[in-house]
Amino acid sequence: MALGRKSSRLCENIFAGIVIFACGLSIIISMKFQAFSGIGRLTQRKTSRELQKNRNTFLTAFKDDGKHDISGNEHQYVSNDHGDDTSQSGTDIKSWFHRKPVHKYMPSKFHPILLRPELMSNSACKDNTVDILIYSLSYWSNFNQRAAIRESWAATDTFTDIKIKTVFFLGRPSSTTDLTKIESENQKYSDIVLGDFLDGHANISMKSLLALQWINSNCLHAKYILKADDDMFVNIFYVIEFGVSEIFTLNKVIMCQVRPNNTNEIIRNRNSKWYVPDHILPGRLTFPTMCFANMILFTADLVPDMYRASFSVPYCTVDDAYIFGMLIEPVKNADFRSIGETISMNQNEAYQDLMHQSHPRYIASTVKQIEYFRKFWNAALTRVPTWAKGRLSSNIKT
Repeated sequence: MALGRKSSRLCENIFAGIVIFACGLSIIISMKFQAFSGIGRLTQRKTSRELQKNRNTFLTAFKDDGKHDISGNEHQYVSNDHGDDTSQSGTDIKSWFHRKPVHKYMPSKFHPILLRPELMSNSACKDNTVDILIYSLSYWSNFNQRAAIRESWAATDTFTDIKIKTVFFLGRPSSTTDLTKIESENQKYSDIVLGDFLDGHANISMKSLLALQWINSNCLHAKYILKADDDMFVNIFYVIEFGVSEIFTLNKVIMCQVRPNNTNEIIRNRNSKWYVPDHILPGRLTFPTMCFANMILFTADLVPDMYRASFSVPYCTVDDAYIFGMLIEPVKNADFRSIGETISMNQNEAYQDLMHQSHPRYIASTVKQIEYFRKFWNAALTRVPTWAKGRLSSNIKT
């Protein structure tokens, strides 16, 4: 019997050792996985629970704070590397838009791709203060989409003290009649930059380069830059609440749906619309860390470095990979932060989420029918965050 008890204890000890070893191995694997990064630091995706935590932490700063006077005590809401949120009363949101000046890149030669100046520009950034520059790559004939965006989430007169400017980048149409229509639109709204190249899918990367060039020359005093496709609704309140609040103390940050290094195959098949010639990223099978560019928030200090890189990095027609991957790869200390789970590709799901959830999951969503720009915006205005209510312009009806 003694021998049996010893054998039993030995088995128990062996089993316990196996369990401890397995747990330790699991922890090590988990730590290594979390340490993975592309360029700079690639944070884990935000879940709806994390967004809710951020919202709750954020709103505690405004409890019993009626008018949210922007001249009050300065406060910094920060999500630090340890995940601890710091907040206190008296938040001065305008402090989130106090950033060091950014100096534009001044090339010594003509751009190798953008050989001719734009056909049409505007004075959208003529004001000394631009807090958020919103820009969209728009097909020239998408007049209705641009009108819907101007009248909803990207309206430049939403806030009294947060200055928003909106610019659309287009390629030229093939007919002079259509060009006249665009000229009339720009005369009315002064928010169009027209490149001297034919509009179309083949020239999307060129349109994106035009945006970098124009921002570098005309709007580097913008504190943050929000890029969105013209089929996207973006909740500007949540961009500020969850985006700007997280990065306002940081430099060279880009928030987007991140596609990590070694996960996006480079297509070398000439028959593919995503074809990449062998001289671009030679010997590589995948693109560097990049953003899916339907909605991106980034700090303006990235622009000069990205524009500088475009003079030496081979031009690539795969727009997302080129602009928000290949041109960022050379930038020292670029900081990718993934918000992919807050960007919806399902219009109806995102709309229902905004209408009915106490803590909506999505910052942005694809829009399939133009009328949904207004529907989304009206829904957003029914649940304007507390911090924003005292800053809305008088023409915004909630």
